[in-house]
Amino acid sequence: GSLNDKDINMALKCLAISKNLCVDDEADTNLRRELSAIERRCDCVIAHRIGDMQEVVMRRLSFLTDAIGSVISSVPNRLKWRLRGSSSSSFMANGSDGCVYAINVLTGTILVNGLPPSSLPADILEHELYRRTFGDRNFEVVSKNEIYETVRRIGGFLYSFALSHDGPLRVLETSEVGDTLELLDGTYNGIDAWARELPSRLKNMHSHWLYRKSNKILCRGKLFYDRQVDFIIHARVDRGYDYFADCHVIPAFRRAENWKKTDESVTSFPRLVLHVSPLLTLFTKYEHPQFIHFIISDDAESSNLLLDVALPRHSLTFSYRD
Repeated sequence: GSLNDKDINMALKCLAISKNLCVDDEADTNLRRELSAIERRCDCVIAHRIGDMQEVVMRRLSFLTDAIGSVISSVPNRLKWRLRGSSSSSFMANGSDGCVYAINVLTGTILVNGLPPSSLPADILEHELYRRTFGDRNFEVVSKNEIYETVRRIGGFLYSFALSHDGPLRVLETSEVGDTLELLDGTYNGIDAWARELPSRLKNMHSHWLYRKSNKILCRGKLFYDRQVDFIIHARVDRGYDYFADCHVIPAFRRAENWKKTDESVTSFPRLVLHVSPLLTLFTKYEHPQFIHFIISDDAESSNLLLDVALPRHSLTFSYRD
């Protein structure tokens, strides 16, 4: 039967998705065999309908953007498509993000800056900071100007990775509303460069994400998908993050909510502080100083500050009242 514009749009999306379902070179062999058989049948169907598809696409070039968008979440909304050379099935467009996008409506092949979606390179996968935060997880990515970006959102977030030859691994996490967090180096050899005075548990049991717009550091679960915020640190730029100015302890019932909502009232939360007094000497008889947390909070009934001494490894908290 005849195909209308809606049918062609859906066919292009399905073709692009099926062509880019499996980009991992180490994917299961049986799965690849099954996908290849399905792909060949799809190619036969498209080959018989290519005339109809080309006619519709030339009238509705936005269908090409829709097709790429079904595979790559971050594709710009408005792309001005043109035929590539003398080809009647291959199109290209320059994106507002500085990338060149291309798609072949006969094969479903998608290219970004001349390259198809792929897995992350080995030097990133084997990087100490990557393994600390992402474990053995791999991602399907596209290469955008020496930055590898996930083709789709992971839990609502896009991730980008960049590794220079002589520099650190840079990882960004971008939300659907455009808020971007930068992963700080939390490795054994890297964290003391910016967090020397943080207690050991905050160093070793968390990942650390910097929101540069307001110079705040979120201490979250160690793995990337654990986005619960346990502490928010207000960093001092002029000291190069050599120490933390205010480290607020997020109450347990507020940790799962969006961190920006939590941050609106963060100054009312207890603060983790450095503390040197006879109290420290007393508690070091039972615990190493690195694992003793001194937490101050405002007394709701007076203008005094309240001091709690927490020993997290023993699940004990002592309150000191003058």
